[in-house]
Amino acid sequence: MLDGIPLQNLPKTFRDGIYITRGLGIRYFWIDSLCIVQDDMDDWTREAAKMADIYGNSYLTLAATGSRNATEGCLFSRSVQLRRMYDGSAEVLRRQRLQATKFHASHNGTPFTVYARNFSGQAHENFTQAGSNTRTLLAPLLSRAWCFQERMISQRVVHFHKEEMVWECGTCISCECGFLQTSSDTSASSESFREQPTKLQIAQVLQNKRTKLEAFDTWRDIIRLYSSLLLTKESDRFPALAGLAVRFCSVLNCGYLAGFLDEDIPRALLWVTTVSPDDVYRASGNESEEVPTWSWASILYRRFFRNERPFIGSAYVLQTGGKFNTDHRFRIVAVQGKPDNAYMTGSGVTLRY
Repeated sequence: MLDGIPLQNLPKTFRDGIYITRGLGIRYFWIDSLCIVQDDMDDWTREAAKMADIYGNSYLTLAATGSRNATEGCLFSRSVQLRRMYDGSAEVLRRQRLQATKFHASHNGTPFTVYARNFSGQAHENFTQAGSNTRTLLAPLLSRAWCFQERMISQRVVHFHKEEMVWECGTCISCECGFLQTSSDTSASSESFREQPTKLQIAQVLQNKRTKLEAFDTWRDIIRLYSSLLLTKESDRFPALAGLAVRFCSVLNCGYLAGFLDEDIPRALLWVTTVSPDDVYRASGNESEEVPTWSWASILYRRFFRNERPFIGSAYVLQTGGKFNTDHRFRIVAVQGKPDNAYMTGSGVTLRY
């Protein structure tokens, strides 16, 4: 058993995290890849089941959002490139605070002029509903499936993006440049609620401040975002979402089956891919052992669900109005499955017409 690890022996991202934690006066710092024994399946299975609780109960989560790996750190040199703006974009310029201000100064009797403007970061595009999975070249962490659950469950997250720092918590999302200042609105209508960033939706659901139908809508949005994210092992598709599923099921008092909340199965089964059939394929071999073919997880590409309104930016719009109605001639006879550990156990559903 090691008594300690010399700081200089740790990767740069770990060292940066330690410096930040010390600067904040926080005593304990948990790093998943350091605290879980790597290449030990027993330890991984045991500890992976606890990860949602660890992130959910942490005081603060530090996200090295702009790093591709542990060697790049999370304290970056900022880009100073001015964004090209289109004609007629005065309102955009104002909102992004890009106007330059002129200062006159002198040094040792020599006068000079300084033109200054606020940093033109656009990291906020990664944290809006429509842009949640965009610009991942500058934010590699946001493309990783395991990190999605950790980010959504954490009470507070500070993102160290390539362009700026972004704050996320259950009540607001804010960025340095000031463009993104989004607050949670628990009194919002169902339609307005759906327009809030997913993390704010999840916080309201887990605090039992939204209806079941709104919670089901949020879960489908979670799957829409999550299903396009990357995994080293596709067999982790369910484990990397299990902690969030447990929390939803606890609040909603419902079951869980192969990526679906059981009370929403009649509606949730209406999933389709957003791309050409030529660009998708079904899980096979070890990838398919825990994935029934009727689950969205059986298709290794992005998916979304039919809804009362189309998803903005989706490849296909299937339904533009009306309400969803269940045909009650169909009845779910039995559902088996629970996310009681890192892997979902017992997947099956019986329907009767």
